[in-house]
Amino acid sequence: LHRKQLDNLSGEAKAKCTFHNKSIFDYQPNTLSKNEHWFILGMEVLDNLPHDKIMYSPEDGQLLQCEVHTNERAKYGQLDYQEVFVPLKDRLILETARVLDAIGHKSPSLKGSIWDLFYQDLAKGNLGVNPWRTEFIPTMAFQLLRQLVQTFPRHTMLFGDFSWLPERIPGHNAPLVQSCLRGETLAVERYLLQRGYFDIMFQTDFG
Repeated sequence: LHRKQLDNLSGEAKAKCTFHNKSIFDYQPNTLSKNEHWFILGMEVLDNLPHDKIMYSPEDGQLLQCEVHTNERAKYGQLDYQEVFVPLKDRLILETARVLDAIGHKSPSLKGSIWDLFYQDLAKGNLGVNPWRTEFIPTMAFQLLRQLVQTFPRHTMLFGDFSWLPERIPGHNAPLVQSCLRGETLAVERYLLQRGYFDIMFQTDFG
């Protein structure tokens, strides 16, 4: 992508640009430039940032984080991915959850429905956790915005991204998972798939 940017610029425009091919988390402006007013543009950045999956324990209300464990299926020699919910230990998830609480966000996963009882019966057949009892939260988007505010105190930000995506997998704030097969884009119903072959995109709740 960096090379394509260089190819698309030429002449005077290119001469006026300074390129920093690095993560924003590794970029630090000097003291003088930090006091300048910065304009930050992010086009389709937020939808690609990783989210974390959480759940509140139905037994005691404890906040749980989802881990993905990898097992190799000996019969087929393939990788098998499984969700395991454990007590919260990731600091970034905790910080993001606290900010969401502070702005009045109530996790929709806490709202029970008649379908929960139905799913609990099905889950006895090893279907796992009801996806509507879980929520994907924008941990890396939160970390990005915090980094930008701290690095560029005087700033104007403009982000353009998807506020809605079709054919998302089940769950609150769940992503669209898709791949390309013979030139056709196809959506799938789960994210626990072989890494590197599927695009995972999240819609942004700008409110």
